[in-house]
Amino acid sequence: MKPEQTKTHRYPGVKPFSENERHVFYGRSTDTRKLFQLINLEKLVLLYGKSGLGKSSLLNAGVLPLFDEDED
Repeated sequence: MKPEQTKTHRYPGVKPFSENERHVFYGRSTDTRKLFQLINLEKLVLLYGKSGLGKSSLLNAGVLPLFDEDED
């Protein structure tokens, strides 16, 4: 595929969103904020759910970038 034909899609398919796709990851800001706060408060946090619900995307594109911002 030529670079000019590359498109950014809202849902990346079976692969989770990555940190560099944060700009298209939206609609989970409340979940992201609450999980980020919980991780900062607790020694251990367990995130579980059915396959395909977006756990990895929530972490990769939602929570992890907040840790980068928090370091600044």
